[in-house]
Amino acid sequence: MKYADLRDFLRGLEGVGELKRVSQPVSTRLEIIALANRVLRTGGPALLLECPIQGGRRYKHPVLANLLPESMAAIAEIGAFIRQVSAPAAVAEPSRTRSRAGRRSRRASGRASVSADVA
Repeated sequence: MKYADLRDFLRGLEGVGELKRVSQPVSTRLEIIALANRVLRTGGPALLLECPIQGGRRYKHPVLANLLPESMAAIAEIGAFIRQVSAPAAVAEPSRTRSRAGRRSRRASGRASVSADVA
């Protein structure tokens, strides 16, 4: 399956029963961890906590927990999602120019290599 983005991926998980939305306020201090651990131990789905709070303040973004459950179906879906994501060109193929510039700056500073500093 192809997914356009994380939201699309989460809709797919929810469609097969591998994601549960929690709309109740849940504290980011210990409550999220306790809830996620309890659900994970019972083999439950991933959780999308839509109303995380701390000190009475509601966070702007939801929290996603237990995305990597022991469920093989969910793992297969996650694998399909990851395979279609490609790294940016700068990460996938580092620029040779950048590495040459780094070598020049180390030579100029007198730190051409670790062995030269030690000797």
